[in-house]
Amino acid sequence: MPELEMCEYRINYTNHLRYTNVGKQSRFCGSPVRLFTNVPLRLLQLPPEEGYKYCQKCDCYTAKENLHCNRCGKCPSVNGQTYKHCESCDACVKPNYVHCSDCRRCTQKEGHNCSFYQTKQHCWMCGQKGHIETKCPNFRKRKTNYTKGCLLCGKRNHREKRCSYRSKYFREQCFMNETTIQCL
Repeated sequence: MPELEMCEYRINYTNHLRYTNVGKQSRFCGSPVRLFTNVPLRLLQLPPEEGYKYCQKCDCYTAKENLHCNRCGKCPSVNGQTYKHCESCDACVKPNYVHCSDCRRCTQKEGHNCSFYQTKQHCWMCGQKGHIETKCPNFRKRKTNYTKGCLLCGKRNHREKRCSYRSKYFREQCFMNETTIQCL
């Protein structure tokens, strides 16, 4: 079965108050419901009169407010908002998110409970849920003095998930959009 990709086309329900673009209770950025398809996205032409534009770098149509991020190499928004790139996370995040240096991620709230929040995250090293990179049990045996930037190589212009040294420490296999990570 081919992998499914999310198309930017917004689905508006006529019988739902929130998942539409009309009415007092509709979301300010439109319906978050999107279409998933196995049709290559470059073949789908979305109507400009409904708020879509063509992104040459992504080679597909996207919402007007979804700006291309050259660092991530994609148009990152999936909910109708214009995302921003966080240099500390090396990822695009929702505009209301703030960076937490203890969690090493952008979060919805300042002053959140870091230890609880970290138990809900996926580690950028091993991919498992329940901890962040600095507490990764699969990688803890490697002694590093890096505290800022990438824990694998020490460089500050990227994070572990984009490090060119990853293949020295992890074997990654992707099948049906699911990545399994094995520590070497």
